[in-house]
Amino acid sequence: MAYWEIIKQKEKEIEHPLTFLFSIARNKSIDHLRKELTRRETVTTLSEIGIRELNTRISTLEACEPDVLYSNEVTEIMEKTLASLPETTRKIFEMSRFGNFSKKDIAKAMNMTPKGVDYHLSKALKSLRIALKDYLPAFLFFFFFQ
Repeated sequence: MAYWEIIKQKEKEIEHPLTFLFSIARNKSIDHLRKELTRRETVTTLSEIGIRELNTRISTLEACEPDVLYSNEVTEIMEKTLASLPETTRKIFEMSRFGNFSKKDIAKAMNMTPKGVDYHLSKALKSLRIALKDYLPAFLFFFFFQ
């Protein structure tokens, strides 16, 4: 095509058509290879940028320690919530969760029935659930996916 277009523009015959065709083929090949080189360099550059971005994201997430970020806030909220509970409810909750006492042992120590212990535990857990509602999705994620 290039040969015919050039002949049409010049409106005369080419003296050495085979040499001329070879030059056209050579130049078109060089143009194609240069375009391919540019395309591959662009793809490589974009790939390197993408890899750097992914590495940055990975290192940022690895450096993020949610338990450290939230632990002080959660501890403070839990302490305030437990302090606001009635003394019996708070004591039963602390015996159950921090003292690892069974419901039967707590019932004996507090001179009540296991159903009464259940009532106080559910009351404390409900208060904590309400106070920590913004943190619960994060806790669920870390308990189930780690």
